Amino acid sequence: MRLAEPRQFTDWIRSDAVRAWYLVVTIAFVALVALGITTSSLGISYLRFDPESESGLLVGEPLAIRSDEWMRNTPLRLGIIHTGDDEYVTPLTEGASLLTGLQAGPAASVVFFDGTIARLGPVVPDRQLFALLWWLPFYGIAISVAYILRFFRVRPAIAAGTAALSVLAPAIAWWSLVAPMNVALVMSSAALMVWAYRTLTGPHTRWRIPLVAVSAFASGVLLARMPLAYPPWGIPLGLIALAPIAVALLWRRPHRAGFIVVGLVSLFALVLFADVVLENYAAYAGIADTAYPGVRRSAGGGVSLSYFLSAHFAGAYMADDLPLAGINQSEMATGLTLLSVVILGYAVASRTKLSEDVQPFVYTSAGALVALSAWALLPWPAWSASIPILNLLPPIRVAQVVGMGSLLLFGVVLDQVVGQSERGRLFSALAALLVALSMVVVGFSLRSTSMPDLTTTMIFLIAAVVALSVAASVDRRYYAAGMAGLVAVSLLATWLTNPVMAGLGDLRGGQFEAVRDLLSTATGDGYMAADDMFTNSMTEAAGLKSLSGEQATPSEQWLVLDPDREYMPAWNRGAIVLFEWNPDLTSPIIETPQADVLIVRASPCDERLGALGLSAITSVGVVEAPCLVAIGQFDWGQGSRWVYSIDG
Repeated sequence: MRLAEPRQFTDWIRSDAVRAWYLVVTIAFVALVALGITTSSLGISYLRFDPESESGLLVGEPLAIRSDEWMRNTPLRLGIIHTGDDEYVTPLTEGASLLTGLQAGPAASVVFFDGTIARLGPVVPDRQLFALLWWLPFYGIAISVAYILRFFRVRPAIAAGTAALSVLAPAIAWWSLVAPMNVALVMSSAALMVWAYRTLTGPHTRWRIPLVAVSAFASGVLLARMPLAYPPWGIPLGLIALAPIAVALLWRRPHRAGFIVVGLVSLFALVLFADVVLENYAAYAGIADTAYPGVRRSAGGGVSLSYFLSAHFAGAYMADDLPLAGINQSEMATGLTLLSVVILGYAVASRTKLSEDVQPFVYTSAGALVALSAWALLPWPAWSASIPILNLLPPIRVAQVVGMGSLLLFGVVLDQVVGQSERGRLFSALAALLVALSMVVVGFSLRSTSMPDLTTTMIFLIAAVVALSVAASVDRRYYAAGMAGLVAVSLLATWLTNPVMAGLGDLRGGQFEAVRDLLSTATGDGYMAADDMFTNSMTEAAGLKSLSGEQATPSEQWLVLDPDREYMPAWNRGAIVLFEWNPDLTSPIIETPQADVLIVRASPCDERLGALGLSAITSVGVVEAPCLVAIGQFDWGQGSRWVYSIDG
């Protein structure tokens, strides 16, 4: 077989310049996976045997605020990678599978594909498998966004630039597991739907129908997963990005092809979704009845316009590790909503005429953006908390996500603006000035509320750079440079947010295995329990069976500890379960110091804990009780841990 000549490869790239983007992204993805490099914060000192030793950190420092990642989600994933199952999750939860994705039923292994991939841990090196799962959503976003935009004949530079912006939003950086997965589900499902449509309307080959079926099924898999991931983000993303793509395909000629593809995707998604929910009904019904988060319903409104448009300021401000007032970094992080708002305003003001093939998408997506923005920004009455579907969407979550979903809209409309006849320099200058002034107003508003150290120089500098980049991006001569400017601003604002980490830190390695063996020996065939979160994280990452740890929704096992349901308001929630050892207590006391943490104060010798299978404990201090046998001690998370087995 003769290899392709360099000229043929160059011609292949030149025939569609966005292929260079696909190539670069793919090479980066493969390299990061092969090297086991991620931006996880698992190298934080709380998950270290010796905080002074080499951790694998290459750039930056882990941040405690990202505890949902390093303390909760990452250890759970590493536990699956280590054991290939989720039997280590506390039996106090009814929905272990809601945490791990290893749900029952034939459809679940496909819909929760990341959990299925994680089960390859026993045969694939842990660090590479973890890196694969880490970067897969980012890869899906980067490829899918560019592919969809090229379907609408968007210029390659705009398509690639918008794809880059899609993975550089502050919310993507600060919610580094939840946000990328939700955005990837929507964008990849839409891209696969488009691919199925293009294949069906393309040349008639013997592989055409099988490829249409496979791509429609894959799109349906991702669509089925969307409402099962994180609805407060998945629903708005679907309305802004996926639904408009479906409308655009239905509108295109031949209409029959659009109806076939959208119908197949919808059918596959409905069947898969129904199978997952029915097979795991007890877990889903249980979480709906919990005090947290199941019964939460939200009225509309309450989000300020400055927060809604804050991404460019927030990214730069938080990258400098400056203090926030009344809110933390993760909650402050949003999508790049400003860009979509600006380009829509520019298109209307300049009377840009949309080509017929993009009109259905633009009108549908813009309508969804306006409606969701109204839900977040306008003052709604209290009864709005009873509006179905909308009441599942806290306004602040909507404000965080609309900017990520509407970047497709930004790319399509920007390309239409660039393609129109040239406008006068005065018009472009006035537009840039208006953007800059608007951003200055937003900046000063943010300084008076949540960003007290946002300087006047920083406000004017960010406003000027963004305004100039927007002005260049709408100009037919300079749009590529303008997109580069927007990408550079986003990159500078987010690249220092997360550390660059090689490997899995102290959650793997010789010392980790030695402590795992110690705890396993102490526990035997039963369960262990810990009185601190950091030990929970380690035991979950090791796949050790524990009564403490993550709970999605309570199981009937809680009635062993609380048969009269006296403490049901405390344990009826999704939370981290911790124990507090007090040998003098004759019955457990269950408390909730915060919404997502519950503490069981009990004697380690309590027969009720024995009935649950407790056979060993760890503690941050020495515990003296007649049933305890000291097994050993180890340092972890900036302190010592004592290990005891339970005799009898």
